Amino acid sequence: MRRPSRRRVIALVASAVVVAVLAVLVAFAIRWIEGETGPVVIEPVDVPYALLDEAGPQPSEPSDPASQQVTLYLVFGDALVPVERVVPRDATPLDVVRLLVQGPTSDEVARGLTTYVTPDADPADVDVRADRAVVALTGALQVTSNSDRRTLAIAQLVYTLTALPGIDRVVFELDGARAEVPAGDGTLVRTPLQRSAFPVQVLATVP
Repeated sequence: MRRPSRRRVIALVASAVVVAVLAVLVAFAIRWIEGETGPVVIEPVDVPYALLDEAGPQPSEPSDPASQQVTLYLVFGDALVPVERVVPRDATPLDVVRLLVQGPTSDEVARGLTTYVTPDADPADVDVRADRAVVALTGALQVTSNSDRRTLAIAQLVYTLTALPGIDRVVFELDGARAEVPAGDGTLVRTPLQRSAFPVQVLATVP
């Protein structure tokens, strides 16, 4: 049987020595860390996110599945201001528009908010067709003499309806035919209106 060469024997011995030295150093390092620092104790109050709770982190209370939040646009001076309302989950676009007719709350009135979509101008119906809301106007809104208020009323309707999912533009009808309504520049149009047609100032909140 052939004996291993002297060089191979030396290499094997050196490898064994290195492994043994490393093992000793690791053991010494572990003992030194334990002896010098010891275990770190974390007080229960310092544990984040309730990790000590057997049930784990508790989720926030879910919102009422039978309701939803919608955005209305009320008037402040010559600007629009978004306000939130909670409505039933099955509320229709007409239901939302009628909230504009109800107008601001007493707190919102105290802050100077109002609505120009008044009870005598309450739309008769709102029908959603594809990405359009078709608003059946009453004659009161159509013939109002105050052009600025009429324009802001139309802007309220366009902004409020396009805040609903799936609605990008609004068409107005009177007695089943396209109605002429003012765009933001005062011109009368029969075409579908988007928000861009009304370069009105929209305030995040009342100053």
